[in-house]
Amino acid sequence: MVASHIYLCEVIVLFANRFFLFLRGFVFIVLSVIVGVLCCGRNALPASSTADDVCVSFLLSYGWETEEDMVETVYLTLPEEFDAVYREYNALQKKQGFDLERYKGKNIIKNVYKITNYPGFENDETIRANVYTLDGKVIGADICSVRLDGFMHGVNECLYGKVEIG
Repeated sequence: MVASHIYLCEVIVLFANRFFLFLRGFVFIVLSVIVGVLCCGRNALPASSTADDVCVSFLLSYGWETEEDMVETVYLTLPEEFDAVYREYNALQKKQGFDLERYKGKNIIKNVYKITNYPGFENDETIRANVYTLDGKVIGADICSVRLDGFMHGVNECLYGKVEIG
């Protein structure tokens, strides 16, 4: 009789140990998901082909052609208060119908593309388009040269005036 009680106790302890091991794993997974959501922020948009399609379509709507692959994706947070540089950059955005002030403090994504059809710079590797998105929506963009003597302007204009490509 004592042996059967000992065996029963061993079975209960074994079951309890496996149950608590499972429970610990489950709690770890749930906490990992919660921390991941909190750390990434609810405004973070994962880089995906959908986001890429939105950006490329946006650039094409202004006549800009890009290489097949984007140069880079940068996750950033706009500051709560704009300094002189951000105010000047936002003035460029306002000229083309965007206003980054609405997104102060938000996590946004900057997708960078090589432009292949900039007039006079068709074979130049330094012409870029920066497209800023939030929740899959374009909230700002620019065309620039990353040369030391480079330039920057809105997507709706060109170094030589308004865009008239294709």
